Amino acid sequence: MGQPVIKNMSIFFRGRSDFPVESFFKLTAITIGIIGEYYTALDSDWKVIHKHNVQHIMMYAYFAFNALIELMYHYKVSLLVIKYEHCHSVMTF
Repeated sequence: MGQPVIKNMSIFFRGRSDFPVESFFKLTAITIGIIGEYYTALDSDWKVIHKHNVQHIMMYAYFAFNALIELMYHYKVSLLVIKYEHCHSVMTF
């Protein structure tokens, strides 16, 4: 079997293989999604006219909560929530 081209993301982060790339990428994408949903839900008077966008924002918020749990787990923040990382991942879907 051949060697994988990129073994981990340390190539891009100069030796930082312990950097949680996926969690930060998820938070960035989710933030962009929430801003986009909020912006498209408003009319010219800044009133919410598309109620289904609020539902999408709530879905994005739960994915953001899951990414925060992953970051807390990675950085060993000692809270009760940390012990249920996989439970949060399952509940997200």
